[in-house]
Amino acid sequence: MPDHTEISPSGLSRVLACAGSVAAQAAVPPEERPGDSPQSTQGTRRHTLAAYRFDNPDKPNPTEVDGHQITGEDVFALNEVWPYVRDHPAYVGHRAGKPGFLAVSEKKLEIGKCIGLDPGIITGTIDLGFVSPGVVEVADWKFGYFPVDPDSWQLKAYALGFMRSLVDESTGLFLPEYAQVRNLKLTILQPTDSVKVKTVEFDIFRASKEWMQAIKDGVKRALQPGAPRHAGSHCKFCAAAETFRCDTYLRSIGDGLQGSNTSVPVTSGGQPVIMAKPDVREISHVDLIDDVVNTKLTRNPEDLSLDEIGRLLDQEGLVVGFFKNLRQHAQKLREGGQRIPGWKLVHGKGSREWIPDEKEIVTEFKKWQLKKAEYYPDILISPAQAEKLPKIVNSKTYSKRLAEMVRKKEGKPTLVPEEDPRPEIRDVTQMFEDETEPEGPTLAPNEGVILMPWEM
Repeated sequence: MPDHTEISPSGLSRVLACAGSVAAQAAVPPEERPGDSPQSTQGTRRHTLAAYRFDNPDKPNPTEVDGHQITGEDVFALNEVWPYVRDHPAYVGHRAGKPGFLAVSEKKLEIGKCIGLDPGIITGTIDLGFVSPGVVEVADWKFGYFPVDPDSWQLKAYALGFMRSLVDESTGLFLPEYAQVRNLKLTILQPTDSVKVKTVEFDIFRASKEWMQAIKDGVKRALQPGAPRHAGSHCKFCAAAETFRCDTYLRSIGDGLQGSNTSVPVTSGGQPVIMAKPDVREISHVDLIDDVVNTKLTRNPEDLSLDEIGRLLDQEGLVVGFFKNLRQHAQKLREGGQRIPGWKLVHGKGSREWIPDEKEIVTEFKKWQLKKAEYYPDILISPAQAEKLPKIVNSKTYSKRLAEMVRKKEGKPTLVPEEDPRPEIRDVTQMFEDETEPEGPTLAPNEGVILMPWEM
């Protein structure tokens, strides 16, 4: 393990569940780690927009922030929950300069030091921190579609670091303006979830003491040589599992598919086992998994006993995570020019984009007597949003002209069965190289990829 290991707050749940994952991840070469996905890129844009709005509440939404192109969808997503921030007592009070009120955005924190660990072991940046009389609150933006629970180790670590920033170092007590703080709130702001604002509340002193001890003990275990590994749903957040370098993870897949609800840490000579990255077709557990799929997973769920249902559901996250990682690995192999039997890359469903420049589109919309608020709430709306406007829906002339102003972008490469009717992308390797005169279909550098399942 490196002499200096940094553990991010977002990885704490995994570290506390699997101490050996710290060493396992550290052994994965940077070039083999999964890159940014379209979803993570989208999240980065929206975090950037949220930070800009926080600092510039009276300015219109920008079209670009720190090199990130802001889309209409980004603005609409943020609008879903922005009133929570805009009207928050701490934000309002802080902007008015009232004592005892504080609101911060994108604040960097040293978390490890405040719980008795070496500086730099745990650091992080909170999305939002609020202080109002009696209450400290840490809020985190989430833009995925899987509901996120605010009662998480990530937010608990952020809260400990944020509270430490409110303390007088010489006395260890809250600064005078925050002396009345007694309650702590952890909040998730997730505009893509049906419950867009989720908050849990704790007694600040009792909770912080328990959290500090749990994180400190867990991290110390993880930094010990030979820390054991345990497989579970947390594996989907581990680079060692995603790159098939963790034998404990691979072994647990076979056990999970058979209905076993146990996992055994694997060590060798006192050190965690690190597997060399295998060819997908040569993983030692493939035959076992294939046999279990054919004999167990083809059964009608209605024929399963209650015990079998419970044991299989316990393994859902682990098994789903394995196949997700397998797809990503297979996709990389195909992009590199290797053929996967029964699979091919095609262009997936593409999105539409405007053909004219923005000025010409706005001029056209004005001719149609559209109100500016309809087509330009903050930045220009997308083609999909435009075609839903009543004036366009009810006019054949406008609808026809709109169609002339729109083109469909080439879809992302998608791995599909060979029998799929769409034409195959022949020059796969050229899609991921810089060429002055590309031949055949190419993708923009930031386009993502999707892998679709198929049986021969």
